[in-house]
Amino acid sequence: MKSALSQVAADLRGLPVHFAHSPFGPAAVHVVGRAGSPLAWLDVFIHEEDLRALVQELPQHLHARPLWTVWPERQCPLPLDWTWGFQEARRQIFPRQGVYCPSDRLEPTTACAHPDPAVLDARQLGMLAYLYELVGHGQAWGNAAD
Repeated sequence: MKSALSQVAADLRGLPVHFAHSPFGPAAVHVVGRAGSPLAWLDVFIHEEDLRALVQELPQHLHARPLWTVWPERQCPLPLDWTWGFQEARRQIFPRQGVYCPSDRLEPTTACAHPDPAVLDARQLGMLAYLYELVGHGQAWGNAAD
């Protein structure tokens, strides 16, 4: 029987990443983006059961529009907190040297906290905007601040 890594190895080779088993890391597989590639920021450990999700999800992250192209469409009242949420979504999914969390498991209501409800809402809206970028590449979704 093939290991989970060998089942997705061909798909991973098609992406600009390096990958290997990691006997000492917090999860079984270590994936690092290739230098000079759009995934150069990637440096995560992955549980074997999440490898298939990673292979399916990485191209969506590559095609997600950058913050400065999404923000003008959203018009959230607290721009700095909305921006924090937008960027925090990717940091929660791909924590540097941490364990990958598939985007369908990311829960904005628990991923960010703040005592001010307006700030909390803006951060959650930013996180949702990033997740919407993954799902529909920003095309099928309306204004997340509505």
